[in-house]
This record gives sequence, structure tokens and C-alpha cells, in this order.
Amino acid sequence: MGGSASINGNVTLTNGFILADGVLTLNGTTTTNTGTINISGGILSLQNAGALSGAGAITFGGGASQYSASNNVDYSSRIQNSTGAITIDTASQSGTFGSALASSNIGGLTKIGAGSLTLNSAAANAYAGATTINGGTLIVDFANMGSTPANLINSASALVLNGGALQVKQLVTGANPTSQTFAGTSVASGASSIIGTGTSATATLTVEAEGEAALQSACAWARSRSARAWSAVSRLRRRRRPVRG
Repeated sequence: MGGSASINGNVTLTNGFILADGVLTLNGTTTTNTGTINISGGILSLQNAGALSGAGAITFGGGASQYSASNNVDYSSRIQNSTGAITIDTASQSGTFGSALASSNIGGLTKIGAGSLTLNSAAANAYAGATTINGGTLIVDFANMGSTPANLINSASALVLNGGALQVKQLVTGANPTSQTFAGTSVASGASSIIGTGTSATATLTVEAEGEAALQSACAWARSRSARAWSAVSRLRRRRRPVRG
């Protein structure tokens, strides 16, 4: 496609569509009841609350979906078979993925743009590939996980911080401690941070630190009590293996 294009009216698609590059803006209601919406490149800008109506699958192969003030709809249950990163541009909005991302998605999850994306499914996200934060905040909220609040994100996923923030929200009820493990961590230069929220001292974030010097200077693990926060950062500076707050 290339360049920019828009669909302004209400359209029903029977076979889905492929976005290869450029920017496609959906200003009306676009309904896909069968077929697949394939975002293989470019940016799909959602400017209407009904922009991706229907039950058709959504797959990512190199492009991004972009929120707007009119659309921060949760499409997580429809995202499947992605070979590229599930790339979400929150565009200064706040959105939520309430369904776990399926294991058929093998390109990872990438959060771009200002604003926040919250993962708060009851089951663990099973996507393969890295969890990358290039802007804004990715919130990992364990509130719906029940009595075993561990690894809302697949523990085989590496964490890549590239100017954004990871916020881990602790489940404050239940006997088992909140725990999230990442297989590796890479931090680029820029304002990156890791933030933990909760009232108990039992929450744990475990990372295998790669590029530890960058992690020391760019990341802060914050809790509701500042003494706990500085203690965690201090241990991070001394150790390369699992960090427990």
C-alpha cells in the first residue's frame, strides 16, 4: 500500500484484509466476521470504537495496531498465529488485555508509544518471544490470577527495556507470593524503569541480567516502602543472577 489511506464508512469484510505497509486509518465501523486481519507491516490506526468489530482473527507479522481516544478496545482474545511481534501503540491512551495471548503467537509482545497497556488475564500469557517496551508503561497486573499468582507472562520470555517502564502489580490477597520471572533482560540507553506496587514484602521479580551496567543505571525497582526499593537496587548491583526484592 505505502503512504496513508483511510476507510471512512461502515464496511463489512468477509475475507479479512492484509496491511503490508503505510498507515491505514479506520474511521468507521469495520466488521470482519470471518477471515483474518493480517497486520504484516505499517500501522493500523483505530479511530472508531467499532473499527475492528466482529470475530475475525487478528495476526501480527511486522506491523502495529494504534489506539486512539475513540478506540482502546481489548482485542486480545482474537490475536493468534502472529509471526511478528504483537505491537501495540497505545498513543497516550490506556488499554487492557484481559485475555491471555495464545501460544500460537511466536513473535513476542512489543509496547510502543506513550500511555499504558495492562495485562490482567486470569491465565498466563503463553506467547513466545521477547517482551519489549519501547515507550510508555506495560503493566503486569496479577489481580485476576487467583491463588497462584506466578508468571503472568511466560517465564521463557526475555524482557527488553528500550525507554519504557515495566510495572508489576502485586496480588495483595492469598497465601502464595506474587512472582514474575523473565528469561533475560536487555536495557538500552534511555529512561527505562521497573516498578513494583503492592503492600507485602513477598512479591518477587526475577531477571537474568544481561548488560548489567545499563540495568544498574536505568532501572529502579520501587515498592510502597522506599527502604525495600533501595535494598532491591543494591542487590541488583552486586549480583548477576536472580534478583529477589
